[in-house]
Amino acid sequence: MESTTTWFITIGVLAAVITFDLLLAVLRRNKETTLLESSFWTVFYLGAAVLFGFFMPMWSSDQGQREFFAGWLTEYALSVDNIFVFIIILTHLKVEKNKQQLVLFLGIMLTIGIRGLLIPLGAALISRFSSIFFLFGAFLIYTAYKLFSEDADD
Repeated sequence: MESTTTWFITIGVLAAVITFDLLLAVLRRNKETTLLESSFWTVFYLGAAVLFGFFMPMWSSDQGQREFFAGWLTEYALSVDNIFVFIIILTHLKVEKNKQQLVLFLGIMLTIGIRGLLIPLGAALISRFSSIFFLFGAFLIYTAYKLFSEDADD
């Protein structure tokens, strides 16, 4: 278990990074993001995560490092489906190219906040009612059907 100080430092650094990212998104809100810029920030954040995980045993255990990389890789893989959701939303709402960076950033922040609320709620529901998986699955199938069957002209 990590110390309270470690958690405060980690959350503080994460809050600083998010604030920096928000500031950049607001400053660049009227500019279209280039492929070079997207590539740079992708490599930057991938490198930051790998460096964090690499140096993590200095203040944590080897087990903590393995858990970090397992969680990070899982979240990174799951974020790919979020890209498709954001593309559908941006296309459906006809968001201008020069506003997409700010909209994406705000969407990601909302996603993090909503996950912070819904993951504990979902875990509590699943632990009490295991059959709720069927309800969640039915909702996902219904949503996929509605997206697939919607008229392209809409």
